[in-house]
Amino acid sequence: MQNIRSNAEGVATIDVMAEGVTLGKGGLNDVASRAVVVHALPDDYRSHPRGTRAIGSPAG
Repeated sequence: MQNIRSNAEGVATIDVMAEGVTLGKGGLNDVASRAVVVHALPDDYRSHPRGTRAIGSPAG
């Protein structure tokens, strides 16, 4: 998913067509019971490809 930008008031609007996912079928691509995580800074898609480092956590 691409980075989503908000306006000066912190409001962002997005409309996504997610191909290749299912809802409630139990497969690896099932998005039921999943979450969308919002970060303060944009993702550079290189530094932490598994998403394992949060702001303030030690680099490893």
